[in-house]
Amino acid sequence: MHDELRDLIAASRQRLAATVNAELTLLYWRIGQRLATEVLGGERARYGTHLMDRLGERLAQEFGRGFEPKNLRRMVQFTQAFPDPEKVASLMRQLSWTHFLQLLPLKTEPARHFYAGQCMAERWSVRELHRQIERKAFERSEIAGAQGTALTAPSADETAPAVVFKAPYFLDFLGLRQGHDEADLETAILRQLEAFIQACNDRIAAIPALLKRFRQTVLSAAISGKLTDDWRIAEAECDQIEGA
Repeated sequence: MHDELRDLIAASRQRLAATVNAELTLLYWRIGQRLATEVLGGERARYGTHLMDRLGERLAQEFGRGFEPKNLRRMVQFTQAFPDPEKVASLMRQLSWTHFLQLLPLKTEPARHFYAGQCMAERWSVRELHRQIERKAFERSEIAGAQGTALTAPSADETAPAVVFKAPYFLDFLGLRQGHDEADLETAILRQLEAFIQACNDRIAAIPALLKRFRQTVLSAAISGKLTDDWRIAEAECDQIEGA
């Protein structure tokens, strides 16, 4: 019985750690995307850096050092280095945010994809990833023409509960500081899960109203004739062409 319960608890902790890591990574990507397009782009580009610094100072006061201006800039770099959300969704299942921070300084997309792929295939820890980057593993693999197939390293799961739950960015997100105990951690995690579940419930509850509004819009357009305007115009143009 003890072994079975222990396996259940361990499996649940692993799923929770993976979910937390993925949710935070996706959050950072979304923040970076919005900052890049709405703060640093367009007409605001001239004063966007100053505005981002102010946003970072306010967010850091509310949610911890993980949202300081320098970290917001990293989130923007993250979005620019990995612009494809589907690719990010695939990588974040096995790579931690700290992994991504190691990949951001790399200058080329092939290099980033190479090291990300090796992290997933060989389960590299952040320390091992840093070591391989320092050893120019990507450049050596290109020269050798082996595409890194000979690279091996001790595996270490950086999305394991023991790692994720102690990561500074995770503790900041939960509003915890150094010196917290397990009860504080459990309470903070439950609080975040409850907020997530409530947000999902709110979205589900809003669906009937959205459907009703959609039906009313379609019905109104049908009654006014706007729903078939394009079709009638196209038909009239065809008639004119045929008559000519």
